[in-house]
Amino acid sequence: MRILPQKSFTLKTELTTREVHDVLMSKTEPKKKTDFFFGSSTDKPFRGEVGLSDFKIMRSVQQYKGVSTSPVVIGTVNSVGNGSAICVVMRMQKCIWSYVFAELLFLAVIGLALVKSEFSTAMVYCFLVIALMLFMFILSIFIGFRSGAKRAEEEIRSVFNC
Repeated sequence: MRILPQKSFTLKTELTTREVHDVLMSKTEPKKKTDFFFGSSTDKPFRGEVGLSDFKIMRSVQQYKGVSTSPVVIGTVNSVGNGSAICVVMRMQKCIWSYVFAELLFLAVIGLALVKSEFSTAMVYCFLVIALMLFMFILSIFIGFRSGAKRAEEEIRSVFNC
């Protein structure tokens, strides 16, 4: 059973591995350290790193309108017959999971504090409200990842006409 959301798929194209590399390079802005603070200022649909047989990219800020649940797209390109197979795995960004972990840790500390102390009904209700808010937050992240992964897959398929 997978806890962390991810999506995998394979594209088959008639392009050679070199042509796939060239197409990805033309559609990908190299990742810069300033992108974290200021975003990417490009019209290209992706930003990240592209190698000859692999890549690690994500949709550029202009493409996903600042939604932080946009997935990281990790792929490998293999030569198959007259073309190529592009194996893609999409996963959530590490900073999102760090935040979720911190929120769950916060909830666990509050829960332990309630159990250790003589808690009142009001404290239990406060704990339940906090737990519900965190549940809704985590649910929105999962839903956001699914929609972001769907948009990223559509973008990748349109780049390779698959």
